[in-house]
Amino acid sequence: MGNSDRRKPRVTVVMPTYNRAEMIGDALDSTLAQTVPVDEIIVVDDGSTDKTSEKLKKYTDRVRILTQSNAGPAAARNFGLREASGDLIALQDSDDLWLPEKNAQQLEYLDQHPEIDFLFSDNKTSRRGQVVSESSITDLKCKTYLKRNSADLSQLFNWLLIENPIATSSVIFRAERIKQVGYFNEQLFSVEDRDYWLRWARSLHFAYLDYVLVERRFHSTNIVADCELGASSLVKVIESWRDRLPVDDSPGCSDYFRRGLGGAYFNLGSYYFRVGARAKAWPYFKRSLSLHPWQPKCFVKLIISTPDRFF
Repeated sequence: MGNSDRRKPRVTVVMPTYNRAEMIGDALDSTLAQTVPVDEIIVVDDGSTDKTSEKLKKYTDRVRILTQSNAGPAAARNFGLREASGDLIALQDSDDLWLPEKNAQQLEYLDQHPEIDFLFSDNKTSRRGQVVSESSITDLKCKTYLKRNSADLSQLFNWLLIENPIATSSVIFRAERIKQVGYFNEQLFSVEDRDYWLRWARSLHFAYLDYVLVERRFHSTNIVADCELGASSLVKVIESWRDRLPVDDSPGCSDYFRRGLGGAYFNLGSYYFRVGARAKAWPYFKRSLSLHPWQPKCFVKLIISTPDRFF
């Protein structure tokens, strides 16, 4: 059969990895064990220095493995996206597990809702094999919004300013829309996913599937465990959106910007406060309170961190 007769892959999984020798096997096994198989799996090894490449050898007959010098998760995902052949792109982190029905349920939903560009689901979290949360969406108001408006998330951009309810490994989107949205920002080494979701949410149609379809595994080497990198990157992302977008662009948007940026300043200040760098913490607490005044914890930390020269 010639190449012209081969069926175009419907679902391509893009999985970046870096030094995940102990976890990537489980992640790939969960992808390969789907009740409705995916069509293509692309793993991008982002310059791993452990035994990740050895672990991947057993999958070479079922997985396309690409390698690059270490450039960060955004660059690795972009490499995979550019090489993907599927009409639909599903993202998976190499330390997360897909539940067996993940692909089947998401495909069924997208078939029934052709107007949806981007679909995500709920997920549970675990640590050392023990489930610590049955849902990673902790904000009750956000969870209520998602459930009540699951097929019409027109306000999701606003919610993304204050929290990220979208687990990367739960995401599937239509590949054709990448032309409109572009690729991940390779200058970001944390929260690059949230920045990408914000770009999608500005103009495209999102939906939420209220099923737990992914298990996120928390461990000491998660990028999200780097508190300073995450908090400082989030400040950069929200400030960037504030500077290029009119705050009155949609109802209540200015309030979400204040809450989101105020929270980002507070989190970064709290990191510096926790490690004893109070002189660095103080200006972030001050900025946070200027945007979102009713924060007793922030006010107390501001007072404690106030430089001696102000007394």
